[in-house]
Amino acid sequence: MTKQFTIATLADYPAAVPVLARWCYDEWGRADGFTLQHELDRFERALCATRANALPLVLIALDGDAVVACVQLKTEPVFDFPENTCWLGPLYVAAAYRGNHLAEHLIDALVHRARQYGVTQLHLQTEVFTGGLYARLGWKPMFRAVNHGVDVLVMRRDLLAG
Repeated sequence: MTKQFTIATLADYPAAVPVLARWCYDEWGRADGFTLQHELDRFERALCATRANALPLVLIALDGDAVVACVQLKTEPVFDFPENTCWLGPLYVAAAYRGNHLAEHLIDALVHRARQYGVTQLHLQTEVFTGGLYARLGWKPMFRAVNHGVDVLVMRRDLLAG
């Protein structure tokens, strides 16, 4: 039997900010030279935006009252893309919850919300050069790049068609 999770916005669970900040700091921020406070500030800004029904939007997955995963829809400039390009990321699933298709459900929920915001195309970056999960979900490779000293694959998903 597949486990059922609740997907909500960060505005619904603002107490999740420290958990999300810690995950992102431990997974990426520390290596990128950011501080935990930087991640806390970033998620506090996202919380304010989510409350105002604006971007960035943070979705979280809950197992009961426990926050177990998150994903963000953001418009921060990355590489040489136009300023208003929308990005998926970061996507994080707590280790104990991986393998439950939770990442897929969060991505589907984020794509649905992105369409509600009028987004027609989403981008992401991954260190998996085959595209992995993202390729299976319809994301197309664009190019490889270096971001904060890490080789990544930039991918795109058009949202106009299904």
